Amino acid sequence: MGQNIRSQIVTWSYGPLLVALVIYLLTSLVVFRYYQHQINPDGVVYISVAKSYLCDNWIQAIDSYHSPLLSWLLVPFLFFDSTPTVALFFTKILSVIVGFFTIIGFWFLYSRFGLNKNLKTVLTVVMVPLTIYFAFSVITPDLLMVCSLIYYLYFLFSPEYSNKIFNGIFCGLFAALAYLSKSFALPFFLIHFFLINALYYFNDPSRRENTVKNLLLGILVFFLISGVWIGLISDKEGQFTYGTAGKFNHDLVGPNSKGWGLPQVGGEFSEVESWSPFESWANFMHQLQIIYSNLIQIFSILEYFSYFSILILLSYIILCIRPLKELIKLPKILIPLLTIIIFCGGYTPVLVEERYLWLVWVLLLLMGGSLIEGLFNKNCFNQYQKGIIILIFSISFLMAPLTYMDTYKNSGEDIYQIQKSINLPRVYGRSASNGILDKSLYLSYYLGTNYAGQAGSKGNYAGLENQLINSNVDLYFLWDDEAELNLENYTEIGKGE
Repeated sequence: MGQNIRSQIVTWSYGPLLVALVIYLLTSLVVFRYYQHQINPDGVVYISVAKSYLCDNWIQAIDSYHSPLLSWLLVPFLFFDSTPTVALFFTKILSVIVGFFTIIGFWFLYSRFGLNKNLKTVLTVVMVPLTIYFAFSVITPDLLMVCSLIYYLYFLFSPEYSNKIFNGIFCGLFAALAYLSKSFALPFFLIHFFLINALYYFNDPSRRENTVKNLLLGILVFFLISGVWIGLISDKEGQFTYGTAGKFNHDLVGPNSKGWGLPQVGGEFSEVESWSPFESWANFMHQLQIIYSNLIQIFSILEYFSYFSILILLSYIILCIRPLKELIKLPKILIPLLTIIIFCGGYTPVLVEERYLWLVWVLLLLMGGSLIEGLFNKNCFNQYQKGIIILIFSISFLMAPLTYMDTYKNSGEDIYQIQKSINLPRVYGRSASNGILDKSLYLSYYLGTNYAGQAGSKGNYAGLENQLINSNVDLYFLWDDEAELNLENYTEIGKGE
């Protein structure tokens, strides 16, 4: 009898989570048909790297710019079928699986705030379209990093963090998974983990020894797992590195940078110029301008997440205005705010994109729910008013993902249809085009060729054939040009109307 009661309680406790997960899976099935052909440059690279692992081409697979976890997780899928269309299909399946565990992680992380079950249920349901947006909008490791960091925060936010040694171990484990998803997680983890442990250390003198143990164990586990990858890419680069994405992106916004250029067939790849803000006063001022511009961009992205984002942050800042001894005893207020500041701060010297801040989106939803719970505890609202407040708050977080998913449905369908209309008489090795980098790259992906870059341009095709022959290009895409090309050694395959 007692066992049956406990089973019913457990089932009821997790019932809303199970409902949210079922809604997520069913909605994913509906959305899938509209985004099955969505493709982006990074997605092509991660699939290509996964195929390299599958073919035991380790030298090519080890990439210091693109972190490995997304490609590793794709390998078992590609083992069954690695054709371009199916491989793209598998990236969406993998994203849905990662999203599934992200929603579970959100549910458990929310429990650390000790909030009302009804509000917890509503916000978990709000996470469903948010996660679907993360999973289908773009092929990116950012969702993997968000999922890993949610579990990292779950163990770090534990009220019993300093009492249980395994909390530090699991923090290190999930932080390492986040790093293997995206190299940005390494500096974030080291700064964030040390700072939060310092707060725990000063907050409770009686548990200081355990706090230090958790700190050291977390860092040890992190480097035991991530150290292997760091060693591999450092060996390949010939110098110590935990990833080159940050440096490359920083160089990309340098004072003499021309931005991301279109690769030219037969020409040398124009690498961005390395620079430091401390080389000169002009460089230092340029760095300050980048930080200022990125801060403006971050606030714009936060407003995109929800109209209440800035209000939520301001509310938490106001709640933190108190003596330090009092503040460190309020981890539910201080830690989420510090997490957002550190996370956003890591991108300000380089560049910011909306997907980089998905973790902040999730935290703002949690923090907003906590503020609403605080308002409701003052007994100033009746049930009807509470329902209206929750509805307005939820809609504010749903507007962006729902609008995007409606606007960009059938993304990538045009290139998919074009490649279907092209019947290649043989296997081609290298391709080039007269422009339109992204579409040329995607078409090359479907046709199984390596895209070499641009050769010729509208109205300027002098010496094109010699350029293509000298660069071993045997397939050429001509976009939106009425010019009749006379390439003696090339045969027109067809038109991609």
